[in-house]
Amino acid sequence: MTDVPGRFLLIGLAALVWFTALARGAQDLWAVSVLCGWLSLLTWTFVYARYKDHQRIVLPLARPLTALFLGILISSRYSFDIGTTRLEITGLACGLISFFLFCNLFQDRTTRKKILSYAGSVTFPLAAIAALQYFRDAPSLGSELRLLGSVSRSHWNAPSIFTNSALLAGFSLSWILLAWHHRKEGLYYQWLFATCALNLFLARSWWAYISLPVGFMYYYKYMDKNVPAKRFRSLVLLAPLTLFVLALLAKFGPGRDPLYTADARLGWWIAGIRMFLAHPWVGVGLGAYGTAFPFFKPLVAQNTLYAHSFPVQIISEIGLIGLVGILLLVGISWRQLSAQNPSTREDQAYRATLLMLLTFSVATLFTDYFIAKLMLLLVLALAVSSSPFERYSISASGVRWAAVILIFLIPSWYLPFHSSQYDVWGLKYELDGKSAEAETSFRKALALNPYEDDSCRGLSRLYRNRYVERRSVLDLSASLMWVRDAYRLKKVPPSYSEKTK
Repeated sequence: MTDVPGRFLLIGLAALVWFTALARGAQDLWAVSVLCGWLSLLTWTFVYARYKDHQRIVLPLARPLTALFLGILISSRYSFDIGTTRLEITGLACGLISFFLFCNLFQDRTTRKKILSYAGSVTFPLAAIAALQYFRDAPSLGSELRLLGSVSRSHWNAPSIFTNSALLAGFSLSWILLAWHHRKEGLYYQWLFATCALNLFLARSWWAYISLPVGFMYYYKYMDKNVPAKRFRSLVLLAPLTLFVLALLAKFGPGRDPLYTADARLGWWIAGIRMFLAHPWVGVGLGAYGTAFPFFKPLVAQNTLYAHSFPVQIISEIGLIGLVGILLLVGISWRQLSAQNPSTREDQAYRATLLMLLTFSVATLFTDYFIAKLMLLLVLALAVSSSPFERYSISASGVRWAAVILIFLIPSWYLPFHSSQYDVWGLKYELDGKSAEAETSFRKALALNPYEDDSCRGLSRLYRNRYVERRSVLDLSASLMWVRDAYRLKKVPPSYSEKTK
């Protein structure tokens, strides 16, 4: 590939990471729509540039990823919240396209280093924002020590621009070991490592502190040949286990607050297991955990939108069909990574980072956000990019078909985005007392996206208010009809609620 398209694609993918981080994890419809449009442009540029330069492309892990995606599509048929599931599937498709581009661009070591410089630098503004939060909102050292000694066992943490500090911790884990690996190659990498360490300190995530030594000890496992393998494995297990026990004592030990959220996490996992037992094959639908949670929650558990655990999220949302896809992806990836013999120090850094992120995802909500999926796929692409893969040529018809597919996919992400704009305008008109304009906006939203359940509820509210004013049976009937449609879009079959009584 010539320098100009290659540089544009690399900067474009770095911009993708920047946008995902600065858009609070890119979890909303607006962010996903922007990502879809940007990735469509990058994909077309890549395919056309490879065709013009007569270069081949690679399709790494295409079969397991396709099997996983098909399993998720099958599961979506039974989703508790089809609107959220469609959004999650669109975001996952963006992630898979990003993975395809990452793998093709990361074929040489120079490009792999450049992504650290271009994309990893977003940690600097994140750290600056987190530091400002610390000086503005954090209690004094004495006050914080008193908090740690109190029955709440709580402490202050900085989320930066994210909705949760776990996202800041997970995003920093994605870069810290890679920066450490390149620390002797320039001042930038030393600053990157220090910035990630600062973010981890300010995020105050116990599970991040447990995951960090797991990754570093895997990275250094071949350093000292004098240490016996069995002793090293014992050390690898001992350090995280010690931190895990300390975390349990701090969060669940004597004197802790019975209302502390760490206790609720067990309830969230129990609810996810109940979802799996009620619908073991296809789950409740990707992203629908929060909608299904009230029907499966234990009696004493705080409400939540996320499973706070990647394994629980998988089995509850996409069931066995998704779990098989994940295991297939992990197995083939492991076999591909094992085939890289001998593995270099750089390969060890990528694998160790991947191990850290997977460990961190076991007990946090990190993977419930798009930013986690993107970082996992980016690190996986770094790890497998030097593996031998079958290469495919791009023909002129392939370029035309790529253009046609990308054009036909535009309505799948643009129409829901435009529909959400009408829904927001309708809500604004409703709050301003402009009933006619609100109804028009809500109906336009439904015309563009028939799965816009918020607009159904908006129309139900409008007709209910009219019934209060006019006492017309027709208005009452219309209100009931729209609320029925809203619940139909977020349906909960009777069999599920009956099983959880």
